[in-house]
Amino acid sequence: MTPGGGSIGAALAGDADRASAPPDHPILLIVHFGDPRLAALQGVLGDLGYVATAVATPEEAIAAMQRGPLPDVLLTAHTTSSPRRGVGFARDCLARWPSLRTLYITFVPRPLAETPTRREVVLAAPFNAHQLADALAKLRANESAAP
Repeated sequence: MTPGGGSIGAALAGDADRASAPPDHPILLIVHFGDPRLAALQGVLGDLGYVATAVATPEEAIAAMQRGPLPDVLLTAHTTSSPRRGVGFARDCLARWPSLRTLYITFVPRPLAETPTRREVVLAAPFNAHQLADALAKLRANESAAP
């Protein structure tokens, strides 16, 4: 469900949701893999004025992206435990949809093994709503600075 109570299909399939988002705010798709901490970010992002939709599985995410329109940002966990989760899943999506950007959230208090590309930003917990918005703004800055 979206913050306004709509379904994932409604959130990503219609121009009305995209039109209701502030122009400086990307449309987000959260893939939470059942992690309630990631799922809860949908409400936080909605409070910040973003259009954010949450799904639990890679299959749901891919189906939504295939239906379109493509979200601006994929938000997921920074985990390398499985090729179908976190980094592996996001990088597959980045290869398939090159305009997609990814915000990884990490709950692990240790250095990250992988260096993100310009289309990826990592945000380590704990963080507040302002830091979350700053991480999303960094993705946009990286995009505009790309050659």
